[in-house]
Amino acid sequence: MTGLHIQPDSRMRHALFALASDHHTHPSMITEKIRILRERKKLRHEDMAERLGISQSAYSRLEKGDAKLGVERLQKIAEVLEVPVEDLLNYEPLIFNVYDNKGG
Repeated sequence: MTGLHIQPDSRMRHALFALASDHHTHPSMITEKIRILRERKKLRHEDMAERLGISQSAYSRLEKGDAKLGVERLQKIAEVLEVPVEDLLNYEPLIFNVYDNKGG
């Protein structure tokens, strides 16, 4: 089975360019947002790994920042977490609606 190739759209390219040129955004900020959103959705490492089509240990390395996070993988993570990629890439803190009970 071949992997799905996702072509980044112009908004995503702009966000990635901003990430590359913004010295305030650090990869650990991205992985921390991923962890927070995953936990908010009550997903385990195993759940994320299965949805991304990778091993649990590979996902764990991604979330810890020990593995390279490519554009396609980042877009797939955003899809699984049901957030725009830009929310993962910007350096603004995550803000949750306290009246939204979807996440628990």
